[in-house]
Amino acid sequence: MTCNANWPEIQNNLQPGQTASDRPDLVARVFKLKLNKLIEDITKRYILGKILAFSYTIEFQKRGLPHFHMLVILDQEDRPNNPGKIDELVCAEIPNQLNYPELYEIIKKCMAYGPCGEMNPNSVCMENGTCKKKKKIPKDFGMATRINGNGYPSYRRVPGPTIQIGNNQVDNRFVVPYNKFLCKKYNCHINIEICTSIASVKYIFKYVYKGYDSIHVAIAENQMGQEIIYDEVQQHLNARYVSAPEGMWRLLEFKIHDRSRSKIRMPVHLEHQQPVYFQPGEERQALERDQQRNTQLTAWIILNQTDVNARNLHYTEIPYHYVFNKQTTLWQPRQRSADKIISRMYTVSPKDVERFCLRILLLHVKGEFSLFTIERNKWNRISHIQRSSNASKLATR
Repeated sequence: MTCNANWPEIQNNLQPGQTASDRPDLVARVFKLKLNKLIEDITKRYILGKILAFSYTIEFQKRGLPHFHMLVILDQEDRPNNPGKIDELVCAEIPNQLNYPELYEIIKKCMAYGPCGEMNPNSVCMENGTCKKKKKIPKDFGMATRINGNGYPSYRRVPGPTIQIGNNQVDNRFVVPYNKFLCKKYNCHINIEICTSIASVKYIFKYVYKGYDSIHVAIAENQMGQEIIYDEVQQHLNARYVSAPEGMWRLLEFKIHDRSRSKIRMPVHLEHQQPVYFQPGEERQALERDQQRNTQLTAWIILNQTDVNARNLHYTEIPYHYVFNKQTTLWQPRQRSADKIISRMYTVSPKDVERFCLRILLLHVKGEFSLFTIERNKWNRISHIQRSSNASKLATR
């Protein structure tokens, strides 16, 4: 979803002679209100289907307009896993102007690509005779939707009506996939895609972790008659690029990204080998302090000694039924929000043999009272692996 600078809520509140770029506060506030409604439609009203989980992030275009990306995971019954269900959610065709005049104008203004390539070699996206955006526009015509293995389906695009954009006529091959209800309700660019591979999922998460936009700035003094020699290592400054709407967005303390599930990471360490964090010169105090505190793993051992119900749970299942109190460093019964977390143990390299075997055992054992018991099982497991390896070598010989 991209902010529409021509929304009535923005235009009606501008002073004479002002444009949307003169009021970044207005752009940020209106987009936030629209965004809240869109998220509510998707996550609570189930416009696209019953939601299991979601993650979203906000970014800002170089011209300043806010831009919203969201990954939605639907319930198995509502997942569009066939062409019929896909066509119910996503359309990539120009609507009939007589039957849907309002939607037709929205698609014309917000959801149709301006042609580039041979049709418009002067387009801003053209570079050395080709489109640098890699949009692969125009798409191919298709009489029916097809599910591909390259990340996104090939949506139905039948030859039909055209739209006048500039001096060119564009057809269904230039239409961005959209949802009819959402586009008509919010009157802006809302691209809906069906993710059919891990590549399209990674595309969404890229925006969450890529960091802020940057620009390179070099400052040099030109002496008369002397040639400036630029030392890119010494003279360039990596500066953060913040547009006015983004600055206002952050001043108003609006969220930049959010998700429906919180991830709880469970530590894996050997006995008395948990990590200890300290300030330089305070090593002894940190060691004495951590001797009185439990980690999530050692607190699990204590929980098994006192709580009968916990003995029926694996280590990774504990966070769904208990909450780790950081003050007492003990597990306490959970009262709510068990469906909003994901429990995962830290990964361990197989080269770290002891911790790696311990991690495997923690996936299978329940109700352990002591790490010594796990240690003994661990060494039995290592011995079994070594015996199997030796037997395999003898059999090969």
